[in-house]
Amino acid sequence: MPYTLITIPFSHFCEKARWALDHHGLGFEERAYLPLLHLAGAMPAGQRSVPILKAGEQTVGDSTDILHFCDQVGSGTRLFPATPLDEAQPDAIEAWEEEFDRRLGPAVRLAIYAVLLDHPRFTRDFMVSSGKGWQSSVMRLGFGAVRRAISTSYGITPERTQRARGRIDDLFARVAQTLADGRPYLAGDTFSAADLTFASLAGPLVAPPEYGAPLPPLESAPDDLRRLIDDFRNTAAGEFVLRLYQSRNA
Repeated sequence: MPYTLITIPFSHFCEKARWALDHHGLGFEERAYLPLLHLAGAMPAGQRSVPILKAGEQTVGDSTDILHFCDQVGSGTRLFPATPLDEAQPDAIEAWEEEFDRRLGPAVRLAIYAVLLDHPRFTRDFMVSSGKGWQSSVMRLGFGAVRRAISTSYGITPERTQRARGRIDDLFARVAQTLADGRPYLAGDTFSAADLTFASLAGPLVAPPEYGAPLPPLESAPDDLRRLIDDFRNTAAGEFVLRLYQSRNA
C-alpha cells in the first residue's frame, strides 16, 4: 500500500511520525509544506494540522495515532507493546508518551520559535531554503506575515517562554533520573514509543545530525540559538537523545 506523509519538514511532531514509519519499515512519500502553507496539504484531508498519514483511502491525522497505526501494519518491534515491559508500571510507556506530547512538544516549539523569531533574516532564509518552488517564493515575500501569525498563534511572550523552559528543564531532569539506574530505555530494555516521542520532540533542542529533515544551520545560527542547543546537548537527557538518533540510523 502506498503511504503519503504530509508534514512541515522540521516539525518535531512530524519527525515523530516519520521515525515511526522508518522504524516499521513502511516506505512513504513525504509531501512537505512550510508553516501556514501546510494548510494547502492539510485541509483537503479534512485537517488543519500536520502530520497527516494517507494510507490508501484511510487518513490518520495525529502523531500518536500514526504510531498506533504503524504498530498495526508494520514489521518493527511494537512501539506500544501488547505486554507491559515493566510489570510494576504497566502504563509507563503510554504515560510518558502522553506527557511528552502534552507538555514537552508545545514547550519545545515555543522555546525554539521564541529565539528564531527574534532573528527574522536568519529564520526567513532557513524557511525559504526548506521549501520548494512556489512555497519558497511565497515565504520569501510573505515571511513578515508568517512571523506575526506564528507569534500570535503560539502566544510567544517572555513570560510564556520562561515557563516553557521550566517545563523542558523539569522533563529533561525526570528523564535523566529515570535513566540513572543504567537502563538503556525509558521503559526498560526495549525501545518504545516513550523513547521515540522524547527523542523526536526534544530533537530541535539538541539538533542531532541524523534528524529526519534539515534544522536551522548551527554554523550560521545566532549565538542565543547555539547556546540554547549547547545547554540541552550537555545534559544526560540530551546525550540520550543523541544516542537514540545514532542508533536510529545505524
